[in-house]
Amino acid sequence: MSIGPVLKYPGSKWRMADWIVANMPIHHTYLEPFFGSGAVFFTKDPAKVETINDVDNHIVNFFKVLREQPDELARVVELTPWSRLEYETYLTSAKEKDYFLQSEDPIENARRLLIRMNMGHGSRSSDMGGGNTMYKQKVVGILARVYGKTFRTESA
Repeated sequence: MSIGPVLKYPGSKWRMADWIVANMPIHHTYLEPFFGSGAVFFTKDPAKVETINDVDNHIVNFFKVLREQPDELARVVELTPWSRLEYETYLTSAKEKDYFLQSEDPIENARRLLIRMNMGHGSRSSDMGGGNTMYKQKVVGILARVYGKTFRTESA
């Protein structure tokens, strides 16, 4: 059963994840080298051995923080002002080839990834404040459900 997307990630397979899982053979080992938003992983039933990875260290950090410190990540997301200024701060740094303004704190870097992926045009709500408060509430609500799925993987 799918938990739905946490990250609105480019190239995500959420729309086709049910079909992909339905056409997968029965397996005891699952390897996903291009994890992205984890659409297939979060849709499929657990396998005995599961390995997930991504070349983007920001993605790896996000899901590691989600696995190891879900309450703190949920707290900082809840406290994030979902505003145009907050989004544009990280959008500008990405355009300057800095991808994100890096922090020494992995939780802050996970929060910044969430901002970049979820505050953009495609995830805008209909409120007049320019933020996406409805999606913010949804993200905070599903962080715990995602945590249950990511906990089944071991730290590398």
